[in-house]
Amino acid sequence: MRNFILNYALFLLSGVFAIFVSLVVISQGAGSKKHISYLEQLNHLEASNERYNTILLYSRLDLLNNFDELLSAERSIFTLLDSVEQSSSALNSANQRQLVKKIGYLSSLLRKKQEYVSSFKTARALYTNSAIYLPLVNAEIEHVSMDKNEGITAEVHRIGSEVITFLSRVDDRAPTLLQQQVGELEKEVAEHLEWGEGDITIEANVLRHCRLILDSLGGLNRYTQKSLSVEIAEGIVDLRRIYLAGYHERQELTTLGNRLLILFTLALYLLLFRYVMNQRNAYQALEKSYGRVTDDYISIVDAAPAGIGMVDANGTIVVANPALLHIFGYKKSELLGKPLEDLLPSGLPVPYSECYDYLDQRGGRFLLGGEMGHIELHNKLGNSLTISMELKRASMDGEPCVLLNAVDVTERYRLELAKDEFLASMSHELRTPLTAIIGNSELLSSKEKSSEKIELIRTIEMAGRGQLALVNDILDMSKIESGKFTINDAPYDLARLLQHVEYILSYRAKEVGLTWELEQTNHESYQLLGDVQRIIQILINLVGNAIKFTPKGEVSLVTWVSGELLFFEVKDTGVGMSPETMKKLFQRFEQGDEAVASRFGGSGLGLFISENLAGLMGGQIQVSSEVDAGSTFTLSIPYRRSDTLVDDV
Repeated sequence: MRNFILNYALFLLSGVFAIFVSLVVISQGAGSKKHISYLEQLNHLEASNERYNTILLYSRLDLLNNFDELLSAERSIFTLLDSVEQSSSALNSANQRQLVKKIGYLSSLLRKKQEYVSSFKTARALYTNSAIYLPLVNAEIEHVSMDKNEGITAEVHRIGSEVITFLSRVDDRAPTLLQQQVGELEKEVAEHLEWGEGDITIEANVLRHCRLILDSLGGLNRYTQKSLSVEIAEGIVDLRRIYLAGYHERQELTTLGNRLLILFTLALYLLLFRYVMNQRNAYQALEKSYGRVTDDYISIVDAAPAGIGMVDANGTIVVANPALLHIFGYKKSELLGKPLEDLLPSGLPVPYSECYDYLDQRGGRFLLGGEMGHIELHNKLGNSLTISMELKRASMDGEPCVLLNAVDVTERYRLELAKDEFLASMSHELRTPLTAIIGNSELLSSKEKSSEKIELIRTIEMAGRGQLALVNDILDMSKIESGKFTINDAPYDLARLLQHVEYILSYRAKEVGLTWELEQTNHESYQLLGDVQRIIQILINLVGNAIKFTPKGEVSLVTWVSGELLFFEVKDTGVGMSPETMKKLFQRFEQGDEAVASRFGGSGLGLFISENLAGLMGGQIQVSSEVDAGSTFTLSIPYRRSDTLVDDV
C-alpha cells in the first residue's frame, strides 16, 4: 500500500511538473484566439478607414443630408485604433515596442486628417447655406424695378442664375470665370452703394452668396484632397507585417511546449483510467442509494404522468421515473448519476451549490423559464420539446435534496401559438373592411346634405371606429401575450408629442363641455429617446378614459421629470373608483364597476394593454381615485435624452 501511494505521488508530481513547463513555454507564444482577434481588429480598421474616405466623398458630392455618418465613421476609426493600441499593449510579442510606436504614428495621422475634415465641414456648411438662400434672394431681383441701376440688377440676376445652374452641373472650369465676374460686379455695386445711387442691397446680398458658394467650393475641394491624401492604409499593412513577424517568432518557441504536451497527454490518459474506475465505483454507490427507496414510493412515482426526479446534494440525479426518462430521452442507467445542469440548455439561475439558498428565498420552490414559465430543450433523441419544470426543496433519507417536476407542454404550447396566430390573422382580416366602412362613411358624410342622414352616417362611422379600435386592441393583446411585441426606441420631441395628444383629444373634451388643460413643466432642448407611438397610444387611452368617465368638470395632462423618470399625470374630476374596482383595473376584459361599464361602454382592454406597454418600456402606471372625486393616472417611463437637439427636427 505504501509503495502504491509513493508511486502515485511521484506520478502526480511528474504530471504537475509537465503542466508547469508546458504552461511556461506556451505562455511565451501568442494565443490563437488573441492572434485571430488582433488580425480581425486590423481588418476592421482597414475597412473603417475605407468607409471614412467613402463617406467623405459622398458628403463632398452632396449625397448625404448631414454629417452624422461622417461623425460616426470618424468615431469608429478612432475607437478601433484605441482598441488595437490596447490589444498591442496586452500582447506578449517580441516586437511590441515597434507596434506601439507604429500605432502612435497612425494616431497622429488620424488627428491630422480629423483637422482637415473639420475644416471641410465648416466649408460645407457655408456652401450649403448659401446654396439654399441664393435661389430665394435671386428670385427677389425679378420684382425689383429701378431706372438708374436696372443694368446692374439684370447683370447680378444673370450671374446669380449662372451660379445656380453651376450648382446643378458642377463644371470645374466655371468657378474661376464666375469668380472674376462676381468680383467685378461687387466693385460696381459697392461704388453705387457708396454714391447712394439707388437701393441695391438685394444685389449685394446675391453677390455675397455667390462669393460664399464659389469660395467654399474651393475649400471643399482643397480639404477633401488633403483629407484623402492622409492615408493610413499603408501604415496598417506595416502594422500587420510587424505583428506577424513577432507572432511567427513566438510560434517557433511553442514547439517545445507542444512536445511536452504530448508527454503530459499520455500521463493524462493514465489519470483518466483512474477517473473512470472511480466513476464506476460512484455509480455503484448511487445504485445502492437508489435501492434504499421503498417499493411503494417507486411504484407511485413510476405511475405519475409528470416527470419526477430527485437531485442529491452534489447536483446529480439519483431518482427518475419513466416519464422523466421519456422527456430527456435517456435510459435509466444513462440518466442516473448525470448532473442536472448538463440536461438544461441554459443551466440553472445559480450554481447548484447555491441552489438550496436560492429556493429558500423563494418559498422553497422555483419555476424555470422566468416569466414564460417554460424552457426549450433538445433531448438525447433529437426531439425539440417545450417543458414546464419546477424545482422544490425536499429531503431523502434525512439528507437535503431537490425534487424535480417536469411536464411536457409541447402540444399545449403549439396550440397556444396557433391560437395567437389565428387571432392575429383574423384581426388583420377585419381591419380591411372596417377601414373601408370608416373611409366611405367619411366620404358620404361630406357629400350628404340631409342632417338626418348625416347623423346616421356618423353613427356608422363611430361604430366602425369603435370596432377598429377593438380589433387593434385584440391584436396588441395577442402580441403582448405571445411575447412578440417589440418596443422601437427613437428620438422624439416631447413638446410635439404633447401637441399631438392635445390635437386629438382637446376637441373631444370641449365637445362634451369639459375644461381641458395641458401643462409641460419640463422644457427640453434635446430630443428624448423612447417609442413615441406607444407613448401616444397610452396617453390617448388614459386621457380618453378620463374624458369618457367625466360627465362634467376638468381633464388635465401634466408632465414633469424627477430623477431618471419622466412622468405623465392624467387627472379628471369624474365618477372615480372604489378600492375594489382599482384592484382589477388592469386585468384584461375588466372594466371595474359593472354599472359604470354598462353606462360608458368599452372593451376592457385599454388599460391592460397600456400597463403592459409601460412595462415593456421599463415604466409603470399608478392610479389613485375616490368615488365621485375623480381619478389620477400617472405614467412613468425612463427619462433618456438623445444627442439630437429639438431644433434639428
